[in-house]
Amino acid sequence: WQRFTHVFDDSYSGTTKRIFFMWHNDFAYGDNPAMMIDSIQIMVSECGKPTNLTADNITATQAVINFTPAASSGVQWQYVVCPAGGSPYAQAPVEVNNTSITLSGLTPATSYDVYVRTVCLDGGYSSWSNKVTFLTECVMVDVLPYTETFDTYSTSYPTCWSRLSTCESGTFPLLSSINFSAPSSLYFVADSATVTIAATPEFGASIQMNTLQVEFKYKSASAANKMVVGVMTDPADANTFVAIDTVTASNNAWTNAVVYLSAYTGAGKYIAFKMGSDVTNFGYIDNVVVSEAPDCLPVSNVSAANVTSNSATITWTAAGTASSWTVEYGPAGFTPGQGTSVVANSTNSTINGLTPATTYDVYVKSMCSTTSESPWSYVYTFTTECEAYTLPFSENFDALTEGVPTCWSNEEGTTANEGYRWNHYAEGYSGAGMRFNSYYNPTNATNLLTTPVITLPANAHPFMTFWCKNPTGGEFNVLISTDNGETFNTTVLTGLTGLTNWEERMVNLTNFAGQEVMIAFSGKSNYGSGDAYLYLDEVVDFDSIMPVLPCDAPTNLTATGMTVNSAVLNWNQSDASVNAWVVSYKKSSDNTWANVNVSSKPYTLTGLEYNTEYNVKVAASCDGTIS
Repeated sequence: WQRFTHVFDDSYSGTTKRIFFMWHNDFAYGDNPAMMIDSIQIMVSECGKPTNLTADNITATQAVINFTPAASSGVQWQYVVCPAGGSPYAQAPVEVNNTSITLSGLTPATSYDVYVRTVCLDGGYSSWSNKVTFLTECVMVDVLPYTETFDTYSTSYPTCWSRLSTCESGTFPLLSSINFSAPSSLYFVADSATVTIAATPEFGASIQMNTLQVEFKYKSASAANKMVVGVMTDPADANTFVAIDTVTASNNAWTNAVVYLSAYTGAGKYIAFKMGSDVTNFGYIDNVVVSEAPDCLPVSNVSAANVTSNSATITWTAAGTASSWTVEYGPAGFTPGQGTSVVANSTNSTINGLTPATTYDVYVKSMCSTTSESPWSYVYTFTTECEAYTLPFSENFDALTEGVPTCWSNEEGTTANEGYRWNHYAEGYSGAGMRFNSYYNPTNATNLLTTPVITLPANAHPFMTFWCKNPTGGEFNVLISTDNGETFNTTVLTGLTGLTNWEERMVNLTNFAGQEVMIAFSGKSNYGSGDAYLYLDEVVDFDSIMPVLPCDAPTNLTATGMTVNSAVLNWNQSDASVNAWVVSYKKSSDNTWANVNVSSKPYTLTGLEYNTEYNVKVAASCDGTIS
């Protein structure tokens, strides 16, 4: 038998209640284990609860609780220590006979609630006192590495970090949901001519500050938003901040940052992050790691310059005493140690023999001596340029699952929303294709889908075919560039509107033979209704580019004199010696073409179905070759 006592708090005073005893069988001891209650007593406590609770002499692991006992209420009390917000009824009470209670074994930087009640002379208990809440102190950092991810706090600022700001627009820094690792990072704002500082906990006397390195993630929209890393002797006094290094980032991309404190000679024990200048600044830091710096310092700011289709110059910023470096590169995602390595004696190295249109990762490490080398740098990723394609060239978009094919681009134009630009679309003419959004896109917004550079052979008659559809969308034209995509000033095909069904189109590129060209499919939104999209597929089919053709393709094809079952076709032929052609036709709803050999023009096409739309095309036949 065990005695159980429950004290109802003040909220039950003056009310009428029924008490229930509920037994829950968890089957731990069979279907019907014994459970009994006996000797139920309900009584009114005749003693008052303690008042005026205080928490004094608070350290990282201890606190003293003092209280005022109720008059004539006994000389024994019980107390409970709860995590902040916890219930006193969930804890096992501790009995004391003194109005001053020393708590020990507490966790640093932790909030606690303490309740006290009176043990009445009649054996009962008073209700629990009002709680006293306190926060234990922080401890110095005396073990490395020290890590702060800002991910474990329910408040707006990390416990044991200090902050100092003269910003007029609010209290900064503060925790933000924009993060490198969820759920939080630390967000800085500094108005014009103000500063915002965040400082770590104090580092212990055994840690030498000039032997440390500070790694963190930094994010900002502009390189003008500078994050300065330094050391402070007093985190409450901005004048004690000593700057060590400055970190920048741009384009709202998280940047790897490493700052070495080797140049610091002061007595400060707080590492601090400071933002502020003569312009308004915004920035985020996340995943701070403070550790011992290696004897051989790694490089920083690895980047690639002069990237071509098969080479790139890798550059970096040296640190420490290194006079040679190892550069290792390989396909994106490779593991350092399994790539291709070269040794450099200066802070740049040109690597050759790369594959066009390929993404590479590169790492660099310092070589301080034959027995001392640094860790690898953070990875830097770059992509080699595309080589000019030769004929024949084709793209059916079927291997694509999103975006645009390699070496193609949809960056040109005024369409800001990337989802409205030319992009992969699952339902092309044959398999997948491309689509431009003229339905949601604002009126007159444009976008160019550009091919890679294509070399057209000299003394040839090259041409391009493609399939397109544009039921109710805006303008759809084909442009060409001969200056590597700098300008697309030449229009080679227009009028691709009102195309309810897929239709094939041809562009004669003879005038550009012997040049390197880029072709652009231009969409211009009409913010239309219905199927207001521009569709494209089967660009420059493999069989549609012929390096050398014996004669030009027919031009200006027309259809006149339509009856219920016939139409008169006519066209122009620049070469008067051509006297044979192939007429191909089909219903617009069909995919299969019928061919007719023709020896004169105009030509009357017969056997057609009434009230039916047809597609027709004509090719010249010269010396057994079709134009």
